[in-house]
Amino acid sequence: MMERNYLSIIVICFNMRREAPRTIYSLSKKFQKRIRLEDYEIIVIDNDSTEPLEKNEIENIGSNISYYFYNSGSQSPVGAINYGVEKAKGEYIGILIDGARIMSPMILNWALYALQTINNPFISTLSWHLGHEQQFISVPKGYTKQHEDKLLEEIDWKNNGYNLFSISSFAGSSKPGFFQSVSESNAIFLDKSLYYEIGGYDICFDLPGGGYCNLDFYKRACEYPDVTHVILLGEGTFHQYHGGITTSSRDKYVINLLKEYELQYSQIRKESFVSPKSKPVYIGIIPDSILPFIQDSITKATDKH
Repeated sequence: MMERNYLSIIVICFNMRREAPRTIYSLSKKFQKRIRLEDYEIIVIDNDSTEPLEKNEIENIGSNISYYFYNSGSQSPVGAINYGVEKAKGEYIGILIDGARIMSPMILNWALYALQTINNPFISTLSWHLGHEQQFISVPKGYTKQHEDKLLEEIDWKNNGYNLFSISSFAGSSKPGFFQSVSESNAIFLDKSLYYEIGGYDICFDLPGGGYCNLDFYKRACEYPDVTHVILLGEGTFHQYHGGITTSSRDKYVINLLKEYELQYSQIRKESFVSPKSKPVYIGIIPDSILPFIQDSITKATDKH
């Protein structure tokens, strides 16, 4: 039975022994501010990893965490996401399609606030890459997991998560900034009933990494009738380098795969992908460390007009 005013967060992981524990810690009550332990659960889905996470290690991060290994037989996360939603006991759900992304410290507080106070909300965040350039640029230049570990250690992120903005750059999907259309979000929140009403993540997106499955659901949710799109202004997600399919390079294989993603989307939806148009509501408190990104977003939006 679903519990009212209760948030179930689904985290999808694939071969993320280094990255996932940080992500899950960043969702735990040890890190998140202004939210009670009894307000939410974290459902970790290990999607057919060849190097699975340690169940005890993950569940010991917090008493509200459950770990499942999902035999999907697929390189796409779509089945794992829908499996996680089925497991969720909350009235509200949050979906993190990529378990390598650290959360900012009040992302759950503001998401739950919006879910409880705004009519028919779909809540999204912008995305950052750890490091001062997008990782498909920095990795060929020599950016490594060791560099990233050192950056995280230097800012003491576990004690001040907003310092993450100071060592990060906008992800490609969020490059337009806060005040123009972006193509996707890596932490979304909505009512579970709305998830099913929209149609959930589409199993037709079966390419490695899910192809455009995340962009597709984000677009459908933003443009769904009578939905209020909410953007968390002072919060975000921070991608750790883990050799992901599209985030760490733009070699010939990746370029061809991205073309395959685009083709599959157009075949499924009978049109080319265009970022969704919406008039979002903004919620949050703006930390000083995000001000350069706010300024950059204003500049981009003003220059366009």
